[in-house]
Amino acid sequence: MSTARELLEAAAGSPGGLEAFLERHAVTPQLATEVRGAFVRAAKAGHLETAELAASVASLLWLRLGNTHEGFRNAIDRLQVGFQLAQDAAAYLDVRTRALEVLSRLRSLNEEEFSFRAAVLAADAGYFGHRAGGDRVGLSVPVILADLASASNYARWLVSSTWFPRFVELLAVTVQAAMSKQLEIIEQEQVDRSLRHLAADVRSILPSIRCFPESSAKATEIDRVLTLLVGRYGQ
Repeated sequence: MSTARELLEAAAGSPGGLEAFLERHAVTPQLATEVRGAFVRAAKAGHLETAELAASVASLLWLRLGNTHEGFRNAIDRLQVGFQLAQDAAAYLDVRTRALEVLSRLRSLNEEEFSFRAAVLAADAGYFGHRAGGDRVGLSVPVILADLASASNYARWLVSSTWFPRFVELLAVTVQAAMSKQLEIIEQEQVDRSLRHLAADVRSILPSIRCFPESSAKATEIDRVLTLLVGRYGQ
């Protein structure tokens, strides 16, 4: 049995299993790489619970080794798997909360790509949590738009990111919902503030066909919504 497999079994076995194992074994780049490999294999096989555990452990190992880049790469992957596993508003809220925690830790580092991914995950979790009845736990349209406005601060520099199309599609569907929804006065003020922020950034997105070259119909609809946003909220 490999050391990485023993480590993951210890981590899954009991609350203190991970730390007890690490007290007996050295934390090395080789071990962290092996655990990362276990994550990749589990994710490809669709074993999401195992993948989430492996990403969590790999993140911890790399951070203990002082490699923040690999540490946060695995932290983001863990969040993404958690997002895939979520099925109700409470689970989506948990993913959003953890994504914002990771984002706050990334702000002192030069890791714009990972900051962007954390912000997009927070917004995406908020959106699906809202659809799952999340208003009762605070996952409202104003909250989703605020998360998207945060993500847009990074998106303007990351047009080539593989996560950029995800951001654009989520942005369009949320903006359309926000501009067609009747809201309370305080909520409307919050929404308008976020929409003005987003309107200042979306010009770099248009036309969106470069994000969705396989679907001109999707790109056309997204362009319609974002053009409407700029017309209504642009300076």
